[in-house]
Amino acid sequence: MKGWKRTLTLLFALVLVNTVTYVVVVENLHSGLYPVDADSIGIPIMSTLALSALVLPVLVLIGLLPGAQFMVRLCARGLWWRIGVGFFLLVLYVVVALFALDGAGYWAIPNHYPVAASYLVSLLALVLFFVVDTRWLLSNSASHRDGREASHGGQPSSAPARERER
Repeated sequence: MKGWKRTLTLLFALVLVNTVTYVVVVENLHSGLYPVDADSIGIPIMSTLALSALVLPVLVLIGLLPGAQFMVRLCARGLWWRIGVGFFLLVLYVVVALFALDGAGYWAIPNHYPVAASYLVSLLALVLFFVVDTRWLLSNSASHRDGREASHGGQPSSAPARERER
């Protein structure tokens, strides 16, 4: 999947979390589930929005970095570079996974289960991309300068290498 499609998928999940949070909290207010003297419903809505704004740049990095050509070139420099790239991506994934798990845990209370479910949907998308990125890092294609897949059995690849244009 191309980087912009990955980014749009992750951003859609983030918008889904915020939309579901808003709709559920407002509907609960109109249904009379919250006491009249309770805190404002704006607090959970705005806190979800603020945390989403903090996670947004990390999601964009997760969406765009693995498919970037310079990441392929970094991984081609050797094992330590590939480990460094993998560790950096792992840190990004952990930050967003903690956001999703914390949100799902916070909203896992009666009359708020759809909000928790939206966080879990975003976590599912994140896990999918984590598996794809891990498989890419562990494959032979991450170590080839032009991103070609090496054939099995020590045979050289029959695919022609493309020259980089400057």
